[in-house]
Amino acid sequence: MKNFFSKIFKIKSSDVKNIQNTEELYFPNMVEQILHPLGGKILKPENWHYLEAHDDLTYNWYFSEENIKENKGYTTGVRIQLMVSPLKNTGCSAKERLIKIFNEKQKEAQQVIQIRPETNEGLFISIGLELIEGVHHTMYSFAWGSNDMDMAIIIVSGTKNESWNKYHHIFLAMQQFEVIDQKYLK
Repeated sequence: MKNFFSKIFKIKSSDVKNIQNTEELYFPNMVEQILHPLGGKILKPENWHYLEAHDDLTYNWYFSEENIKENKGYTTGVRIQLMVSPLKNTGCSAKERLIKIFNEKQKEAQQVIQIRPETNEGLFISIGLELIEGVHHTMYSFAWGSNDMDMAIIIVSGTKNESWNKYHHIFLAMQQFEVIDQKYLK
């Protein structure tokens, strides 16, 4: 499993194993989920629901404690959005688009808990925010392709404020993912 945002969240795969063995933290059995149709992989809680929604330019993967299909939404979960060719399709580079969203989220937030600075992750450059948004505690991660790669990723992880401590470690573990199987890049 690729350690996609390890520098932002300062967590390694070995840390995830250690967290799973810690009794005082809620950490359900984690299972691998394939991110169709790109073949990427992520670990998610075994009992969480999975939904995907894609079009020609955007891939969306949803993981939630609640059944998204039945509830038409969720309170606790993670959404990964991959945008392909934002510059070509919007006239705005991936970085420009994501920095704009980053700034808007920061302004709209009731409270900014943490800002994660720009970090070079190799294929991607990333930044992050942790916010209080009304009754929700949310962690945003934004990544754009380095070396002029026209690709953007937004990860939104959140739950209600009073449940944050219960789920925070799950959200960190779910930052460890591979969005595209490497065979698609050859």
